[in-house]
Amino acid sequence: RGEEQRIAKVFADTVRFDGVEVIKAAPSLFEVYKSSIESGEIKIDENNGVSLVDCVEGGDADALWSVYDEPFSDLGEDHPTYAGFSEEAFKEILKDTEIEKIVVKDNGSVVALCMFLNDFKKCPWFNEAYYAENYPEYHGTKNVQIFPGIVAAKDARGNSYGMQMISLAAKLFQLRGSNTMITFECTEISSKYIPKIVYFSINHTGISAISKDVFEPISATDYLAIVKQ
Repeated sequence: RGEEQRIAKVFADTVRFDGVEVIKAAPSLFEVYKSSIESGEIKIDENNGVSLVDCVEGGDADALWSVYDEPFSDLGEDHPTYAGFSEEAFKEILKDTEIEKIVVKDNGSVVALCMFLNDFKKCPWFNEAYYAENYPEYHGTKNVQIFPGIVAAKDARGNSYGMQMISLAAKLFQLRGSNTMITFECTEISSKYIPKIVYFSINHTGISAISKDVFEPISATDYLAIVKQ
C-alpha cells in the first residue's frame, strides 16, 4: 500500500479571552468552577445540561466509550498511529480526578464529554520538551491545554452538546484570568475538518478567539514502511 500516504499532524495555537491580557499561572478550572457557582456567576443544573466534573465511572463511562470508540476507531483504521485512547486508557482518564472534564447530562446520565489535559505525562505522545522550548511562556505557567476531542452522540443534539461544552470551557478559562494555548493531534483524515471545528467553536462563544494559524500544523509525521527482501 505504498501509494497511500499516512500522516499524523499536530496543531497548536493561542486562545485569547475577552478582558484577559496576560499569560500567567492561574487557578484550575475546578477552583474557578466552584467559586463561580458559589458566587452565582455561573448557574448549573448538574442533572440536566452542561457542568464540570472530576470523575466519570460505571455506566456513564461505558456509554461514553461506546460513543467514543466508533469514530476514533474509524480514523485509526489501517493507520500506524492510534487516533485516540484505548478503552482502558480512556476509562482511566475519565476517573482521574485531576483531569478537567466538561460533560452534558440528561436526567443525570452523562451523554457528552470534552476534556483538557495540561499534564504531558498523561499524553506521552506529545513531546513536552518541544512545547517548553517553543512556547516557554505557556508551558512554564501550565497554560498548554492538550485537547483530545469531544465525545457526543451522532444525533442532532450532538452539535448542540459540543457548543454547550465549549462555551462553558471558554467561560471558565476566561475566569482563570490567563490566556492559554490549545494543542491536538489528527490523522490525515481528521486534519481536514477538526481544525475548522476547533476554530469555529472557540470563536463562536463570543468571549474567546483563536486565529487561522490553527489550520497549519506545527508538525507532521509521514510514515514509511521498508520491506527487507
